[in-house]
Amino acid sequence: MAKVNEIDNEIVNMLKKDSDNTKIDESQFRNKIEEMASLITQEGEPLDNKEIVQSDIIVPAADLSVEEAKNTFKGEGIIPEE
Repeated sequence: MAKVNEIDNEIVNMLKKDSDNTKIDESQFRNKIEEMASLITQEGEPLDNKEIVQSDIIVPAADLSVEEAKNTFKGEGIIPEE
């Protein structure tokens, strides 16, 4: 979870720079989104199909646009700081 939070913070910082009129590197942004999704898929443990629980966080799809990300990765991002 710490690595996912680190990537989340990196994305937030990228988007802050974009808001400051510094052009965001879209390929770097895309790589971070894909890295987050891949890390969760590879390292996460799936729940039993019979178990229904409310999600703590919802990770956006890897094809998230920069504009959509600006609405998603606000403040602390998708993972609140503890």
